[in-house]
Amino acid sequence: MGDREGTLHPASDSPHPTPHSPLPTPDILVHDPWRPVPALGGHSIFPSGPYDRSSLDDRTDILTYTSAPLFEDLHLAGEIVSLICCVADTPSFDLCAVLSEVWPNGSVYNFSQGYIRISSGQDSSPVKISLQPTCMCIKQGNALRLSLSAACFPAYPINAGMGLPPGNTRLIDQQIITVTVYSGAIDLPTFCYLLLLNMTTAIVLNANQINTLDLSPALTVVQPWLEEGTIEAYEQTVQFQIDYPRELGDPRELSEIPEIRLWFIRLDAYYPWMPFLLDWKSGEIARYAAMLVPHQFHPKEGIQYNPEALEIFVMHKVFVMAIWLKEQGIEGRARLKSMAQMFGYELDDGLFDFLYF
Repeated sequence: MGDREGTLHPASDSPHPTPHSPLPTPDILVHDPWRPVPALGGHSIFPSGPYDRSSLDDRTDILTYTSAPLFEDLHLAGEIVSLICCVADTPSFDLCAVLSEVWPNGSVYNFSQGYIRISSGQDSSPVKISLQPTCMCIKQGNALRLSLSAACFPAYPINAGMGLPPGNTRLIDQQIITVTVYSGAIDLPTFCYLLLLNMTTAIVLNANQINTLDLSPALTVVQPWLEEGTIEAYEQTVQFQIDYPRELGDPRELSEIPEIRLWFIRLDAYYPWMPFLLDWKSGEIARYAAMLVPHQFHPKEGIQYNPEALEIFVMHKVFVMAIWLKEQGIEGRARLKSMAQMFGYELDDGLFDFLYF
């Protein structure tokens, strides 16, 4: 989404900034507590539902980013997340994000909305706004629009800007809030993306790729996510499909075959934070660990890891992923604690004081 063009580019052909790209011009959003942006439809106020918000989007305290008309129907199904790189001149501020369908006649009908309050001292780089899940089709010729504002009154109380609860402030004390929104810079990415329901991505391996230690099946899937800055959208979605022929009667599991284990060892050296992407619910993280940790198979209890080796594996992943998650601007404490719990370990909160969370 480039702020110069005010356009939501499809991810497949969006121009990616480079270190030599010109600095983008930030957009300025000024919130006046005495004339806040009013709520219109959506899920948080009565009457609810879609309404034509074309006149509302004309307000000077609403930023709008509109795509080009679609060349074909676009089907959307899933949870929507918007990452907004922004700063404000007050300790606390609000952001409201609304996604709408823009028709050729100029009508603008909302279909998903999210709201967040940034408290004093809370990390806001970027602001992550979860919008309502959706399942719909944007027709060919129509466009998508993201509208940003710093209020949605009276659906949500007005933020006084001082970092205090609404009941502890007076109207006379409320401040005018200026929010600066960035997008288009390589170090200030702003995105609006869809987390598909039940979405999985398969990395398919054949015997030749495994025997030659060819990582291209994984690189072609993961590397574009890194380059586009959308890696968080694919958390816990990756599964491996391994086609490795064995002789009839070979009792070995895939993780007991040296060639396959070696391929995964190389992959883990390339992407040591790979557990972030693995589909935990389907057991993919346990199978991945089996490729790297000595273990035995029990007919009833399944994988039984070597305890000392498993502890080293888990703590190594915690340390490596703590650094990587911080670099990506992704919350790490809850994720790392959950990953450790998958293997039967409890991480003390005091550990994270040393990991800079």
